[in-house]
Amino acid sequence: IRDLVRSRGLGDVYKRQSLDGLLARIRNDWRSLQREPAPDRAGMLRSELAEARKLTEELRHRLLSAAPPDASAARYMTGMEDAVRFAPYRDAFTGLYNREGFDTLAGAELKRCRRYDRSFGLLLLETEATDLAQLRGTIGTLQSLLRGYDLVSRYSDRRLAVGLPETDGAETRRIAARLLRALDGEGKRPVRRLAYALMPDDGATLASLLEAAEKGLEG
Repeated sequence: IRDLVRSRGLGDVYKRQSLDGLLARIRNDWRSLQREPAPDRAGMLRSELAEARKLTEELRHRLLSAAPPDASAARYMTGMEDAVRFAPYRDAFTGLYNREGFDTLAGAELKRCRRYDRSFGLLLLETEATDLAQLRGTIGTLQSLLRGYDLVSRYSDRRLAVGLPETDGAETRRIAARLLRALDGEGKRPVRRLAYALMPDDGATLASLLEAAEKGLEG
C-alpha cells in the first residue's frame, strides 16, 4: 500500500507511517497524561487518536477492496513497508527523531565533537501545542531555520530537543533568539519556554547537557 498513510504537515517524511509507531506514541502520551493531567496533553492525545482512527479506516477500506489481500497490505501490517521510515528512532506522528533516536545520534555527535575539540549546543523547547497540526506547524518553522545536519527530536509529548553540532555559545544563543522571533512572529506563541546548554561549559555528556537545559526550563 504505497500511499496508504498520508499526513498533512511537513512533507515526504509524513507520507507513510506505521500503525505500530502511532500506537506506541499514543501509549506514551497517555502515560504522560496520567502522570501530569493537563488540557494541552489531553488535546494532543485526542488529535493523535483521531489520526490513528483515520489511518485504520483507510487500511480497512483497502483490505475490504482486495480479494484476497495482496502482499503489499501484508507488508504494511507487519511493519515491513519501508524499514527506514518505520525505524524505531522516529516519532510516528511528526517524523522527527524520538527520544531514543536523539539520545543515540546526539551522543555520537558529542563523542565526535569531543574527539576533535569542537563545541556542541543543545536547545530544549517546551511547546504549547494542543493538536498535531499546531505541533507540525511549529516544527516546520524550526526546521526552516535550522541547518540540515542539526538534530531535531520530539523528546517527549510536549518537549522538542535540538542538537547543534560544532556550534559555540554565541552561535547557539543567536539560533535560539532567531527561532523565538520566528515563532513569536506567527502570533500563536507555540513555545512556552526555551533553554539551552553548551559543551564544554555545561558538561561533556548528553546527560549533563540535558540536565542543565532542564534546569533552565524550570528556572
